[in-house]
Amino acid sequence: MTEETQRLINSLKDKVSIVQNEVISLKKKNIDLNEALNRLQIDFDDSRVELSELKHKYKALKIAKSLDNTGDNESLKKQINAMVREIDTCIELIDE
Repeated sequence: MTEETQRLINSLKDKVSIVQNEVISLKKKNIDLNEALNRLQIDFDDSRVELSELKHKYKALKIAKSLDNTGDNESLKKQINAMVREIDTCIELIDE
């Protein structure tokens, strides 16, 4: 083997080693990013549940406030009817 061939082989080995190290580094980074994504997904799901709960509390608060305002009975009746329709829809879905 000539000296030039040996130098080319060594250069190729060095480059392969660099690429292998880069692959290992990218795999670690990919794992870290996937873990971060999973944490963010959990946080997002928790926020979605919390938002839903807050919406229900807000509706209940609006109804309670409507009950305090006896002059707005028509609005209160509409809200109650809407809730009854929503409950009926849920019951129908359960029955299916």
